Amino acid sequence: MKKRFAILIFLLMSAGYSFSQKGVKIGVTLMPLFSKASTLDTIPRTFSYRMKFGFGGGVNVLLGFAEKQGITTGFYFIQKGFRVYNDSQKQIKNTFSNLEIPLGYTIRQTLSSSSFVRETFGAAVNFSLNKKTNEEFSNEKRSFRIIQEEKIKVYPMLYLGFEFGTQMHNGNMLFIGINYKQPFQSTSLLHVYNTSQNKPRLFDLGYRGSYIGIQVSYLFNLSNLKKPEEFFY
Repeated sequence: MKKRFAILIFLLMSAGYSFSQKGVKIGVTLMPLFSKASTLDTIPRTFSYRMKFGFGGGVNVLLGFAEKQGITTGFYFIQKGFRVYNDSQKQIKNTFSNLEIPLGYTIRQTLSSSSFVRETFGAAVNFSLNKKTNEEFSNEKRSFRIIQEEKIKVYPMLYLGFEFGTQMHNGNMLFIGINYKQPFQSTSLLHVYNTSQNKPRLFDLGYRGSYIGIQVSYLFNLSNLKKPEEFFY
């Protein structure tokens, strides 16, 4: 009997603990990420494009309106770009600086009284912070060059995310997971030439601005900021 009573108390405590995820939480997110160019033309065998490492970070906000559902938003500074190689393994790379504002819907599944997984899907708006719309790049030995033509500076993206999370006794949360963001079209064109100014371009690449990121977030429970109740006798 005592054992059953102890189990009942534990389940009640766990249920109450999970409900504490409701409310507003705000914190920071750090995210290493990977992006690359995309194919538009047939690429010569002497060329290739690869993933470029980037980084992002910013403010993350969770608006929990139910035990297992919520709205997530925030704003992030994102650096992403491309790398293109020729057969001599000499590369041209560039990094785009961006401001990103996401808005997503998140669903949570409980694993234990303090841990859970959640899936997030939604949309984001990306604002390019690059001042130039056309730039030219050459590799170290000037064996080829790229003229970058930025077509769109503000564009929408769809995104999906999957995270593992844990909740502290004070209601704060720690997340780690993976997310993917994908625009609807190419935002820049990459015109690839050899070093001669007079010869026609070799081929074109596209750049969408899509990326995959490993996201780490820590959110603070704003209800902890409330003043303690005062009792007067």
